[in-house]
Amino acid sequence: MSINKILDILKNTELVNQGFQLNVDKDKNVSLVKETGDTFLKLSLPISKKDFTLYTPNTTISFKVLQGLWADLCFEAITKKLDFKVTAKWREENYPSFTTQMYRQVNTPSGIIESKFKELTVPDYFKLEGIDNRSIAVEKYLEYLTEYYYKCSEPFFNAIPDMFTLDKLTNGLDMYNLSLYLSDIPILKKVLLTQITNNPNKETFFCEYSNLLEPHKATANVAPIYASLMKIKDYFANYPA
Repeated sequence: MSINKILDILKNTELVNQGFQLNVDKDKNVSLVKETGDTFLKLSLPISKKDFTLYTPNTTISFKVLQGLWADLCFEAITKKLDFKVTAKWREENYPSFTTQMYRQVNTPSGIIESKFKELTVPDYFKLEGIDNRSIAVEKYLEYLTEYYYKCSEPFFNAIPDMFTLDKLTNGLDMYNLSLYLSDIPILKKVLLTQITNNPNKETFFCEYSNLLEPHKATANVAPIYASLMKIKDYFANYPA
């Protein structure tokens, strides 16, 4: 089945009536996106480029303010290059990206850990029950997608309605657990999040991370991250939350 035929079928999904728009990027990646005043709510629909079968969706939230500042202040950490020059094209490709996702697994020294959100039975719906390789015919996929949305995506969106909720959820987490709930470079993004939300522990958290990086700030891997950290510091010194 061609990508165009799949798109024609997906246009009939009930989620279009819920305010989601069907998007296709330049790499033929398909998603359903709903824009609100503060967020982009997104269901990514992985498609095999080999046989055009559909796979389990991914559900993400992008907070506009956070992702905008992430692109503007942390571009060196993102690109891993000091003195990187931001272009309009680069920013467009790196914004909004996403802030948090519904389900993720992370390998740690003590084993695999999983993200968990209140009252979400994620493992039950992350798999397409009875379907080999988690793939399914596109006609049947519409039924699955509707069930997936109401039982997983919508409760997830409701569970993380704003950045303050996400900030509270990620307080006190180590680097591995932060990776379950924050994208890109989780500790650096947490620093940015605490500044935006005016978290009462924002200065302590900033200093702890800065002190961790300081001895290695001249090394190739750390220098871009440290430069981005200093840009966050300078920005919020001039534009306090």
